[in-house]
Amino acid sequence: MMRKIFRKSRKPYKLLVVSGILPYLKLSCDILARSQLDNGSWSNDILATSLAIQALESFLNVVGKDSSVRNKIKLGAEFLQNSVNSMSDKILQAENLYGGLYKIAIDFGNAIYTLWLTKSLRDGDFLQKTRPAFLKIEDNVTRFISALNNVEVTCNVLNCHMISAFPPPPEPILDFAISQLFSADTSPKDAFLLIITLKNLEEKFSSLINGKWNFHVSRRTDKWRNMPLSEGLKKLMIDKTEEMLNDEKTDIVSLSYCLIAIKQLNIDVSDVLKRTIEKLLNLSNKINVLEGQIPVQDLSLFVCAISKSPISYVVFFPDKESGYVISALEWFERMRSNKIKMLKSYQFNLLVAFVLILTFLTTFLSYLALSDPRVTFTILSLLLSAFYFLVNWLSRRTNMV
Repeated sequence: MMRKIFRKSRKPYKLLVVSGILPYLKLSCDILARSQLDNGSWSNDILATSLAIQALESFLNVVGKDSSVRNKIKLGAEFLQNSVNSMSDKILQAENLYGGLYKIAIDFGNAIYTLWLTKSLRDGDFLQKTRPAFLKIEDNVTRFISALNNVEVTCNVLNCHMISAFPPPPEPILDFAISQLFSADTSPKDAFLLIITLKNLEEKFSSLINGKWNFHVSRRTDKWRNMPLSEGLKKLMIDKTEEMLNDEKTDIVSLSYCLIAIKQLNIDVSDVLKRTIEKLLNLSNKINVLEGQIPVQDLSLFVCAISKSPISYVVFFPDKESGYVISALEWFERMRSNKIKMLKSYQFNLLVAFVLILTFLTTFLSYLALSDPRVTFTILSLLLSAFYFLVNWLSRRTNMV
């Protein structure tokens, strides 16, 4: 008797689902955070510090508020500000930058872009000093772009134009960037860097970037002729990803940039995404992260890429319930393959509310027009019946798919 009462008093069984951050991502981020030096830098290097801060910022977008990670970013940003201030003095006083232009452009560009990304560019005096230094660097890069012939320099200079205080990017640098995309000699890593950069710039300089792209493809006689920017970037992305996945010497940097670019373009090719993630995880598993066998730059890019991937969060559920979860996933894939749009719960509720309001509004107008309660009631009944049978029919169609 007592057992029956106890059974009735228990809450109905619910599927236990536990979600959390991918353990390997959390471990990598913790190791990256612990490797920060007391002065706020990573390895006393501007490039390494910039990439580490970008990785922690991406990780924060996954976990939400985390004061310890936020403090790491703040401390690193202070190091970058001091470094950029020091660099600006030397750059403005220098007569010739060509000798060290490669490192200057990469370090300065990365630092400025990272400070903008983390919203650390709030001091007007700081921008007033760094802006002329950047423009001097960019002027040298513009003049020597062909001699430098370097995609990394190009992208780091172009990224800085996301800052509102800076003018539109120079056309010679944009011309070089787009021409490199069509070059067969461009590596997958460089192609991904260019795609990420151009997609970023398109948000702010849509007409300029699209105009430059259209100019270049209009002059071609191959498969790229007159192809729109969005379509061209996606095609390039998929082609270069296949090239990278078929290369046994592919490294963590290339795979990480690939994942970031896939996210940037919102490419919905599950097979390509799955193979890229698998290869990146398999490659990273061969490296002992705990013993520091991976450079800070590589670890930072790995954290940034996984944070932007669909596996940044994982879900755990009891093994005996796996059949239900797998069936639900298979059903969802069938819906998507048949191009059936999946409504979110709030969209469905709005749709139902809209139809009901429309039904009663139609009934009310018919009452005003006919002034006959019997006719109005009949119209209401017909409308509600039609709505009920429509919902039933849609439900049966969904179950049959």
